Amino acid sequence: LVFDALDLRLAKEAAKITQAHPPSQFDLDAGRLSMRSAPGEPVAPAPGNGSTTHIVVDLRGKEVSTNATETNKPYSLFTRLTGLPLVEVQLPGAISTFMLARTLTYQNEPWRFDMFGGSRATRGH
Repeated sequence: LVFDALDLRLAKEAAKITQAHPPSQFDLDAGRLSMRSAPGEPVAPAPGNGSTTHIVVDLRGKEVSTNATETNKPYSLFTRLTGLPLVEVQLPGAISTFMLARTLTYQNEPWRFDMFGGSRATRGH
């Protein structure tokens, strides 16, 4: 396991950081139960349940684009479970270890670059 400066700082100042910026909370069990159905009888989620608000921000946390006003948003299991938007950082070049070991401030909250990359991380966006 490799710890970089960001991980070490977060570990050292965890109490202070979480007091100033409480972690997002969601009920994973409730989300799991909401997806249950009879075996062999899958049920589509209710309209809007899991609809992803996709926000693209620059390195300073300024919104570049969003689909907030669109009515037909894509489905996301992450959004369905957490209720959080998908925030994508528009990088000026290729992804590097240095870039991933940073935070940015979006809506007065610190966000880590390396928490969610998914398939976008491999497509060079």
